[in-house]
Amino acid sequence: MDYARKVRNSRPCKVVMLGDAGSGKTCLLERFLHDSFDVKSKPTIGAAFGAKMLDTERGLVSLQIWDTAGQERYLSLASLYYRNAQAAIICCDLTERASFKRMEYWIKAVRSAEKDCKIYVCGTKADLIWDKLRSRAIQSEELTIFKASSIETSSKANYNVFPLFQQIAEDFEQIYSGEINSTGSSRSLYHSNSSKQHANNNDTGPTCCSSS
Repeated sequence: MDYARKVRNSRPCKVVMLGDAGSGKTCLLERFLHDSFDVKSKPTIGAAFGAKMLDTERGLVSLQIWDTAGQERYLSLASLYYRNAQAAIICCDLTERASFKRMEYWIKAVRSAEKDCKIYVCGTKADLIWDKLRSRAIQSEELTIFKASSIETSSKANYNVFPLFQQIAEDFEQIYSGEINSTGSSRSLYHSNSSKQHANNNDTGPTCCSSS
């Protein structure tokens, strides 16, 4: 099948990014969409949108991604963006305990509104731990308690960013075809040993998946 035909036959997958302000959502999206990182990234106002095609074993998936604002005054708007979403990335800063405590709120909100939305728990800013700029506040094992897929990332070091979105596309196709359910037990997508040596600027796809 030629690429133009694959594009015509691609399936759209709505993805929403949720989490408190400063949890790394916008930097994660910018790294994925544009392979860029801005240390002075400004907070999202309302919501931002981006889209990108990813190839899977079953065809092209068009990820249509909404990056929502995490500030308190925008909370009432968040439900507008996770309505009818097929996937939700819930972000927390691995060096901020408060952002982890808020994850339960976001996960409950999505599951009550969209029971078939697949949730991905994403710990961000792992580079701050590797570079000893901040202490780890959230252990890797804690990310797995929500009965959702989990992953640790660094947008600055381009670690596990593309694999996260590639896995969302792969899972979406499998859910669409009935091979897997949108909900299920916890799964750690890419185990991190919190070591800088795992960061790879040529990180272009998944390497493993394991159940926890």
